[in-house]
Amino acid sequence: MENWLINRKHPENSVLLHFGAILAYFLVTTFLFSANFDNKVALVRQMVFFGTDIFYFYFVAYYLFPTFFDKKKYFKHFSIGTIMYGILVYFRGYVAINSIYFDKIASGYVKPQLVWLIASFTLFGSMAVATVFRLIINYMRQVEKEEKLEKEKLIAEMNFLKAQINPHFLFNSLNNIYGLALIESKKTPEMVLKLSQFLRHNLYDGKAAKVSLGEEMKYIENYIELISLKYEQPLNIEFNINEIDPKVKIEPLLFINFVENAFKHSQVESGVGVIRIMCKTTKNDLFFYCGNSKPINPGKKDSVGGIGLENNRKRLELVYPNAHTMEIIETDETFTVNLNIKLRP
Repeated sequence: MENWLINRKHPENSVLLHFGAILAYFLVTTFLFSANFDNKVALVRQMVFFGTDIFYFYFVAYYLFPTFFDKKKYFKHFSIGTIMYGILVYFRGYVAINSIYFDKIASGYVKPQLVWLIASFTLFGSMAVATVFRLIINYMRQVEKEEKLEKEKLIAEMNFLKAQINPHFLFNSLNNIYGLALIESKKTPEMVLKLSQFLRHNLYDGKAAKVSLGEEMKYIENYIELISLKYEQPLNIEFNINEIDPKVKIEPLLFINFVENAFKHSQVESGVGVIRIMCKTTKNDLFFYCGNSKPINPGKKDSVGGIGLENNRKRLELVYPNAHTMEIIETDETFTVNLNIKLRP
């Protein structure tokens, strides 16, 4: 019942709103007209004038506009509207001259021409109100449609950016698992499990609008452990998430590109590289830091890291507009990312 009686999404379709407007119009016109006419004449006048005013309003607003005007059939719109207008004016004028204003016309107090003017003028007012009403509604719906399209566009862009996972990582992980399986390494089951958890987060949690910060940090931890399983010696990696609120909701897959970039360019597997990852939250802010050392003799750069960082910039602009700062500092020895997100801007 709420959808048609009180339509909050499209109030122009609410029955109560229309009923209230019609009742107010009826009471005002009845009061103004009954001052100069007896009750019987006033009742006839209301049945003819008020009834045709309301009929023509709905005829224009809810039939002509959606059937013709909104479909750009302007000639039919104005032709049918004009024909109906003429029929109603003739009907109103005929009844008014022969019934409502008959005594006043017979006494010479009112000219017939004035009656025809009144009959056409009030109906024209009904048409004007209906036209303005419908144009406003059409404008509001167009704005709503554009906002919906823009939102869908942003969602599509977000999904596209989130889907751009580095395929090199998956390819290398499968190769590593294959190599471990050949030598029957005890690390093989654990590495398969970590890769499964990693991909599950990408496929399922990554599609969610928001995930908990605890889940996202666990995802990064799985990534670090998955990389570390390839090597016999422990890697020089600092991962500090002791000061986070794990229940905080954030955009999924927001930090992984920074971590991937750090592993790719630090050469931490050599034993001399260092990676530091830190995340903490306060009441209003989330702070994320990812830094890595740079090798003395860096290898040839590829474009994947740059694409990942650019994706992160775009996503942050989309989901945290004017509510984040990201600082990238690069020196000859280090590369660091400092990200601050306003949780309650």
